Amino acid sequence: MRIIGSFEKGLNVLEYIASIGGKARTNEVAKACDIPPSNTVLFLNTLIQKGYLIKNSQDGRYYLSNRLAQVAETVSISLYDDLKNIAANVIEELQSKIDENILIAVLNHDMMEFILRRQSTKQIQIVNNIHQFYPPHSTAAGKAILAFLSKNELTDYLKAAEFESYTDKTLTTASAVRQELKQVKKDYYAINHGEYEADIMAVAAPIFLKKKIIASLTVQFPKFRYQDSELDTYVTTIKQHADNITTQLNNI
Repeated sequence: MRIIGSFEKGLNVLEYIASIGGKARTNEVAKACDIPPSNTVLFLNTLIQKGYLIKNSQDGRYYLSNRLAQVAETVSISLYDDLKNIAANVIEELQSKIDENILIAVLNHDMMEFILRRQSTKQIQIVNNIHQFYPPHSTAAGKAILAFLSKNELTDYLKAAEFESYTDKTLTTASAVRQELKQVKKDYYAINHGEYEADIMAVAAPIFLKKKIIASLTVQFPKFRYQDSELDTYVTTIKQHADNITTQLNNI
């Protein structure tokens, strides 16, 4: 996915100033964001011009204005806010039955992203970055979404996908992915046998809005805790809770 590097740096500057309480000096921003001081001044000046920052002439620091709050106030509740609000209660109930990591995933352009996570309470846990992006065809969460894309959407995804081999279980060809997705679509669940990280497995089920795939519900666990005899119970429970989210989402 191509991005505009300068735009990303500008957002990094804004996020950094927000993270330290809304005040910073030029050299602090330059160091934290790894930008030359001369360029940092340009980013700061642009944010001032757009109304996001105020420079205090007395102490020379840059402060956040109320512009961000004003922008936030104009944003209505989004589809993904509804999804997270509904899913939060459902995954709490699910974790009372299966005490592993439970996540809600969405397809963000051509990558899979977790937008909600409930951490396992077990002593040995999987700790992952909720803001990280993952190749959908190498995860249960992603496959549970890809299987229900339209024919054209799936073709476009597979044309652009990079079939990197992460483990000896990774699907590395479009034909192999298509074959597995056929089974996922038939069964209404996907399983990851350690395709992205060898020691981590997952089971996922799709979530729909008006019969269109929107997300997936995933249970993620260390491979050593998995038993084949538990798969049917996992699948049944996860599918029931994914269906619960779908029902509530469509009743809004």
